[in-house]
Amino acid sequence: MLAVAIKGERAIRTFLRPSWEDERGAVAVMLTVMLPVFAGFMTLAVDMAYVYTVQDRLQIAADAAALAGAQFAGSYSGTNSTPCTGSSAAPDAASKPYCYYAETVAAANPPTASPGGFLQGADIVLGAWSVGTPSGTFTPVSAGTYANAVRATVRMTSANGNALGLFFTPMLSAIAAGAGISNFSLSATATAAFLQWPQQLNINVLGAKGWWYKTVSLYALPYANGSAASSYTQLAQWTYQPQHFGNATGSANVTIGNDPANGMTGLQLAGLGSGYGTMTGPSTVSLGQYADVFMVESVMQGPCPPSKPWTGSNFSAGSYSYPANCYATQTAATAGGIPGSKVWQEPVGNTVCSESEISGSSNPAYASYNSICNPYTGSNASENSSNAESWQFVFLNFYPAESAQNTNIFSTSVSPSMLFPCGQTITHAWEDGGSIVGTSYSTALASATNSGNTPEQDFFYNVNTTCGSQPGVGQYGYYAASPAPQLVQ
Repeated sequence: MLAVAIKGERAIRTFLRPSWEDERGAVAVMLTVMLPVFAGFMTLAVDMAYVYTVQDRLQIAADAAALAGAQFAGSYSGTNSTPCTGSSAAPDAASKPYCYYAETVAAANPPTASPGGFLQGADIVLGAWSVGTPSGTFTPVSAGTYANAVRATVRMTSANGNALGLFFTPMLSAIAAGAGISNFSLSATATAAFLQWPQQLNINVLGAKGWWYKTVSLYALPYANGSAASSYTQLAQWTYQPQHFGNATGSANVTIGNDPANGMTGLQLAGLGSGYGTMTGPSTVSLGQYADVFMVESVMQGPCPPSKPWTGSNFSAGSYSYPANCYATQTAATAGGIPGSKVWQEPVGNTVCSESEISGSSNPAYASYNSICNPYTGSNASENSSNAESWQFVFLNFYPAESAQNTNIFSTSVSPSMLFPCGQTITHAWEDGGSIVGTSYSTALASATNSGNTPEQDFFYNVNTTCGSQPGVGQYGYYAASPAPQLVQ
């Protein structure tokens, strides 16, 4: 039996042997066919990795060139936005420092061993960078403008005669007798700027309404000799003094303009509620050099200023004219003709700042800020002390300001603009706590944009801002150790 089994096994092996040998041949054929494919993927992977590496190096060169050129952009006084005629291979003369340094610094950061003139003078553009919008705006130099920014574009392209040559893909294409890719065209762009900051405010006082005395003040934190001051300085104040509640004064017919938020036009104070008076304040404000700027609204719960808070408790009945019937003491109010039973000391109302700084970790002058924005405690505590969001009180072109943190000229999250956008005119409207403020930003925005809602704000002025370079100040209001351009795009 054993002999029969052995013979059977030998017969089976003999029968299957040709099949095994055929399979070994098939694998060899498949490997021969697929090997070029595998090689193609490998060469493509190597070349693409090289392309991405060179692209990164191009961006580094563009960043370095823009930063170097922006250091000297302010020395240019012409109107040609592309005054450079050299290149990274043959730089302009040092007499054109914005060109020379952009080109030489780019040459010091080559993307490859032999990149040719990858930065051409025509690709160095001088311009003005404005932070008037959240993303900023670059405008090439023209008549009447000055340069504070440089935009540099570096290129390794066929048109430039220095396209990036690949290593293995061309060889593979030649072997396959095909017209494969032999080079890649690459470019990178960067913009660097000494950021423009508001320097002068031109104010057109429109008017105010209501029964409560209120002020809006502008404060700045001075910046000099490389550091910020320890306290804020008041630069300007606008005051609304109610006059008479029974008879509308001439201010009732004051036109405050259009409301782009809800589409209303030709708005007049008389159509926005009762209570009329006079609004006074400067028409121009020079900001100087500063590390931070904010505005604050202070409101009394009556028609008199804090220095003379005594008047008649029935002031809203229209029995008195103001500020003649405001007194510094109770005795003076009685002597002035206010009946003893009606003599009343009006309380302070809201104090709200255009930025909320919850702690002093980012502001060494926080104690000064806190004394201005949170001057009272207890029942008279200011709105900011309870972390009220500034969009509840500050409206820009009748839209509520969105950000609770740093809603100031440095903010990037104010809707639809910042407080002082460069080269633009916008309307500031302040509200002292009416229903328009809502309970959230979304409800406040819905109320402000509802065409059926008459605006409830009560303190209006237009502001046009002249901007310029502001060395030593960071992009979002925090001061830097030394002035230097920043990458902005």
